[in-house]
Amino acid sequence: MSKKVEISYFTGQVSCGFPSPADDYLEKKLSLDEHLVRRPTSTFFVKAEGESMMPVIRSGDLLVIDRAQTVKNGDIILAIIDGEFTVKRFLRSGGAIHLLPENHVYPPIEIKEEDRFELWGVVMHIIHSPHL
Repeated sequence: MSKKVEISYFTGQVSCGFPSPADDYLEKKLSLDEHLVRRPTSTFFVKAEGESMMPVIRSGDLLVIDRAQTVKNGDIILAIIDGEFTVKRFLRSGGAIHLLPENHVYPPIEIKEEDRFELWGVVMHIIHSPHL
């Protein structure tokens, strides 16, 4: 594994309104790998593509996926359906599984018995740049 990089971490709240002196809050270092990755052996990154999860996930966002995380209703997951990867919101209701897009233009997916469905992991973090 490569050398850990630690980045300055501001412990106070950051105002999106009136500016505050940032140096007052610069207290410690934060390792992004420790912050974003709880279980290194079961975590991987994947780049999102498409618009079905807009505005929560944008095309080009980096997703932090944990394969060991237990999925709960409402979680955003990475799954394979009939050989195709997809990222959707997970919903189990009355024994049925539905995968829900955030973008209302796209239809929900109901997993049927004949579908080859495999849950690959839970999206733990979404990293995007405002400069896309």
